[in-house]
Amino acid sequence: MKAVVCKAHSRLAVEEVAKPQPGAGQVLLKVRACGICGSDLHALEYGFAETGGIGSRYALSSVGNIMGHEFCGEVAEVGAGVDAFQPGDRVTSLPMLNCGQCEVCRAGNPTQCRTFRVIGSADTPGAYAEYVRCAAFNLLRLPASINFRQGALIEPLSVALGGVNRGRLRPDTPCLVMGAGPIGLGVLMWLRVKGIRTVVVSEPSASRAELARRVGPSAVVNPREHNPADALAQIAGSPPAVVFECVGAKGTLAQAASYAAVSGQVVVIGYCMVPDEINPHECINKNLTIDFSAGYTRADFETTIDALANGRLDAELMITDVVSLDEVPAMFERLHQPNGPAKVMIEMP
Repeated sequence: MKAVVCKAHSRLAVEEVAKPQPGAGQVLLKVRACGICGSDLHALEYGFAETGGIGSRYALSSVGNIMGHEFCGEVAEVGAGVDAFQPGDRVTSLPMLNCGQCEVCRAGNPTQCRTFRVIGSADTPGAYAEYVRCAAFNLLRLPASINFRQGALIEPLSVALGGVNRGRLRPDTPCLVMGAGPIGLGVLMWLRVKGIRTVVVSEPSASRAELARRVGPSAVVNPREHNPADALAQIAGSPPAVVFECVGAKGTLAQAASYAAVSGQVVVIGYCMVPDEINPHECINKNLTIDFSAGYTRADFETTIDALANGRLDAELMITDVVSLDEVPAMFERLHQPNGPAKVMIEMP
């Protein structure tokens, strides 16, 4: 099968590789769409293991691996013991390998499983390929009203939902969303679904700011020109009670803390790969709460599927580019440039 393979630090290549086979309790999906995630760019730049395999505890990718964890497709083959699915079923999957039997797995929190591994990271092949292998118990069916592009957005939308669910929110809570990339846009969409109307988005990129305006916040502010907390205070009468940090760059956590109101909350969803600093004195004086949000639950996936099926999320507006597998290496180069695309979708026939 054709796949995009990690060859070395910051280098990808399209190659023919062996088609995986489903084992007991597994299914093989024919990938129809897969999103490119910012964490995949981070994986090649910061979390890459040059020696193959996992390489180190913190490796996010390695030589010979295939990335891609935001995917959906059709069941192509089923392994032994799989009765709930059959070839042709349209599905997405929680992109992970976990035991499915322990207490946290049964409770719907697979990211806490001791055997947890993300599909597409380290040495676990992902969906930048024509086929990907998944655990059958992690599959979720796609309603007929959800197309494959939407299906591949379920994972990042669930990341955003997991962060929003950590926020201390009421209908009148003034919120600041830092970053209008796919996760920031997802947070903005979920805030609207939950009835939060006083929201300012902080985004320096003109193209991403325009995408945010299409979702409908109270205002979009360029943080290089204006203080977004001041802009929110002018609208709501107070600084942000909840700041959603969706950038994941060095310095943005300290910025988020400076923006938040006294007794406010910072929810960190952005994936920063380097050590960062905050000023504890400022945080203590403000009595701030800082929450880090990692991943999602199966219930988040189910909620996202329901919202897409019922038209409560217009998520496709975040897709700015659609590419084939052959175009992925060049797209990674483009994504490293300033003012690059928002969500890039890989489609396969």
